[in-house]
Amino acid sequence: MLGALMLARMDGKSPVEYIVDGEVKEQIRRCGRHLLTFPDDSLDAAIDEAALYF
Repeated sequence: MLGALMLARMDGKSPVEYIVDGEVKEQIRRCGRHLLTFPDDSLDAAIDEAALYF
């Protein structure tokens, strides 16, 4: 779910306004897409995996 939320906040109906750097946005999108296919569905594992992107 975290991956979907990240993607929604970048490109959904209500994107965040405070992230303006295009490179950071793309980094968040890559992380979100990765989390959508990540096999462990626990929140702790998703947060640990997302930390590798930042």
